[in-house]
Amino acid sequence: KNVVDATGVSIAGLASGSTVALSGSTATTVAAGYAAAATAANVTATGLTAGNVVNVNGAALTSVSFTGDTGLLGSVTINDAATTDTVTAVNINALSASTLVVSGDKIATIDASASSAGVKLTVGAVAADLAIKGGKGDDTVTLGLATLSAKDSIDLGAGNDNAVFTITSTALGTNATAAATVLSVTTAG
Repeated sequence: KNVVDATGVSIAGLASGSTVALSGSTATTVAAGYAAAATAANVTATGLTAGNVVNVNGAALTSVSFTGDTGLLGSVTINDAATTDTVTAVNINALSASTLVVSGDKIATIDASASSAGVKLTVGAVAADLAIKGGKGDDTVTLGLATLSAKDSIDLGAGNDNAVFTITSTALGTNATAAATVLSVTTAG
């Protein structure tokens, strides 16, 4: 049953590969619940001018793909409501400049290499070992420096790219150690 109320839209029982399509200028929260056996989720966006939150969850989800013009898409939370996070890969195909926030405890790959436009990506809580790929546009990736390790890699592809690392004042020593162990950060393709 799909429910729409003041707090947003709730969709349940989506089949594997089903798409949640966002369009227009109304800021909303979408709770996209996939069926127990679903392994893939899709989100498309067209003409967004307001921040939107998409909470994608499903017990067997392993990948989530985003395509389109996410514009000012405020936040994308992966597997937010699941009791155990299972999503390991997020794929982004930005057709015009897009803003995304990605978070999920098991996400190990965020791949925007199919994007023809710039992606502003903020990375929340993710897996210990993370690989990020940018696309053809001007990409900016923001993530906490304390989460980096020698097993992480950032390749922002072509374009005038930026990697922004946030540092907490209480963990400056830990953050500096983490920065020294990063295997590779590539900002020009």
